[in-house]
Amino acid sequence: MNLLIISYHYIGDEHKGQRGIYPISQERFLRQIDAIAKNWKFVSEDDLILAISDKLVLPEKSCIITFDDALLSQYELAVPILEKRGIPAIFFVSTRHISEHKAYLVHKIHYLLHKVSIKELISEFEKSYQDVVNKPIDWSSMDSVRATNYYLYDDADTARLKFFINHIMSRKDITEEIVDALFIRYCSDEANFCKSLYMFEKEIRLLHEHDLFSIGIHTHTHSNVVKEKKDVFISEIVKNQNILSEQLGIQSQGIAYPFGAVTRELYEEKIEKGVESLGLTYGLTTEEKINKDFNNPFLLGRFNSEDITHGKKPEFSV
Repeated sequence: MNLLIISYHYIGDEHKGQRGIYPISQERFLRQIDAIAKNWKFVSEDDLILAISDKLVLPEKSCIITFDDALLSQYELAVPILEKRGIPAIFFVSTRHISEHKAYLVHKIHYLLHKVSIKELISEFEKSYQDVVNKPIDWSSMDSVRATNYYLYDDADTARLKFFINHIMSRKDITEEIVDALFIRYCSDEANFCKSLYMFEKEIRLLHEHDLFSIGIHTHTHSNVVKEKKDVFISEIVKNQNILSEQLGIQSQGIAYPFGAVTRELYEEKIEKGVESLGLTYGLTTEEKINKDFNNPFLLGRFNSEDITHGKKPEFSV
């Protein structure tokens, strides 16, 4: 078995996302799926679940298309292409924007990076950090090489700031307080920001009812399992599923872990109990690999769309 899983986020005009937001254009997306179709067979979530339970043998070279974060551009720009080609896909949805009309930390950071020069943003972030934490940022605590290797598409300063926020700062409440203060300064209407960026009940329900598409969970607040305590992360999974079930009638079968850096040890320590309690079937990481078996279906790897054929920095040829 060779199972290729690909993840997409923003779809749109690539010239409008020079920093912070890096969309894949419709044209690039179409080129990628047409290239994949030459050698791989697209399969659905239903196929994946049957294969995991040994009720179906997948084609030798199978591919699953996935989308994270419930971005409206996915529905408006990618779904029509998938429908025209008859290609299935899985959309992994967080739910805070639905229940609270609040944007996710990661998208606020993307917005700030897109709107504010990196030098100004770092300066403002340092001031806000000092105000909240009562001490200056210790940049020496961060491995700059690791940061630039992690954020391959960003310049060094942007990679450093993103890595510090997403992976070094341990207190989620402090991180959100600082980022929220900056976000409000440059975007005064968070509710309208959410309406313009995310899919809501109507679009998610239509995807769920479509023969080609499925809905998975992505935690309630786009939570990073590496930084969360076990009980907090489990509550994030449960709340995500409860909102989808109670408000939209969706019982999801799989999860894509936000940020995705999930090892076997981390899964066993923080995740296993939660996915078992919800009766989930699979989980997707960001480890870039071809999946050869289902020995642990909760640690399946995915390739970033940027890193495959026709991506901006292709490392894997389909």
